[in-house]
Amino acid sequence: PTKIAFDMNEFTRLTGLKMSNKGIIQILESLYLFSSIKGSKLSVKIPSWRHDLANQADLVEEILRVWGYHKIKGSLRTSNKSVKKNSAFEFRNLLSNKLSSLGMTEIINYPFCSEKDFVFSANKSAVSVKLINPISENEPFLRTSLFPGLLKALERNISRGQENVSIYEAGSVFYSNGLKPNNSRIKLLQKPSSTAIHDLNKSLPRQPLFINGLFSGSIKSLGSLKNDILIDWRYPISLIDEVFKEIGIVSEVENSLHPSFHPGRCASYKVGGDVLGFAGQIHPRMSENYGLKSQIYGFEIYPEFLIKHVLTKQALTFSTLPVVKEDLAFIFNKQVKAQKVVDLISNSISDLIESVTLFDAYQGPNLQEGKKSLAFSIRLRSPDRTLKTEEVQQVRNEIIAKVEKEFGAQLR
Repeated sequence: PTKIAFDMNEFTRLTGLKMSNKGIIQILESLYLFSSIKGSKLSVKIPSWRHDLANQADLVEEILRVWGYHKIKGSLRTSNKSVKKNSAFEFRNLLSNKLSSLGMTEIINYPFCSEKDFVFSANKSAVSVKLINPISENEPFLRTSLFPGLLKALERNISRGQENVSIYEAGSVFYSNGLKPNNSRIKLLQKPSSTAIHDLNKSLPRQPLFINGLFSGSIKSLGSLKNDILIDWRYPISLIDEVFKEIGIVSEVENSLHPSFHPGRCASYKVGGDVLGFAGQIHPRMSENYGLKSQIYGFEIYPEFLIKHVLTKQALTFSTLPVVKEDLAFIFNKQVKAQKVVDLISNSISDLIESVTLFDAYQGPNLQEGKKSLAFSIRLRSPDRTLKTEEVQQVRNEIIAKVEKEFGAQLR
């Protein structure tokens, strides 16, 4: 007959219950499972008709069955361990909810792409990941950008007569970075070592989280009697800037270059040395590559970089005192960035300045070559009194003098 080496301590290890060795032996013998004893270990003879008994766990199950399952008391295991939060995905959900609240529609695409989708990839140094057994031979790669899938979805909508579209997608892209896949196999019934797990993780492609969006046509304006607002390249730039401010990120917006965007109509969002994203007009050749003839606008956000730069929001006390509004327009050299002017006025002139907003930018035949006009709306308010005309005039003069001195500007 077959024999099974059975350690009686295995009963306690598997069940968490305690039973004397004598009790275990008595139950086994009542089932005609006789054994020879050596300390806490048994050599159990298995009858020829018990083909269901093959290992120690089977013997433990037999002992429990005879002893009585009803004697096992249920208990809820407690643990002090908490699941580590993934901040990038928390931001993904936060941004998704915000974009949806602004009227955008979230879509989900397959992560597969063709070779032509890499033409406008921002990370040209990253080696694409080719699948060994792709679902479609036409799309054997994992995507390195979310734009191709979004542009295909946009083209399908426009071809069916839906020209006013605002869609976004939040998902991972994949970069192999030249790493070779790990072909080593892990044994099924053996826990892999820390080194083996590390090597496997190291062989996986890098999978950063992106949030990309596209706009075409126009958007509905507030009020049923008003005309729809035609979207231009500035719309996504201002939209993402406002979204960042609402979640507590103050970034520097400046002209930039990105392979997926029009070289003259692209802005980046930076904090320190980190680029948080891009927005503007999609590169015309990229739009044409997917059968889109109209101008398309969009954005690309990197949630993994946003986490480091979120500022704790401070609750502001609502003031019942009146606000004073001043509009000032200056002529600057073309290279001067509007954000630099906003920062100067906001931070270094007067505590009475509540906010500064750029509301107009102009370059045209009425200005000298290499010049541009920027107009700012400035709100002034005191926390404890109504401002006098003299105080407002003093702040206005300080702003003009500071801007003219710092940037060589001229008041219009």
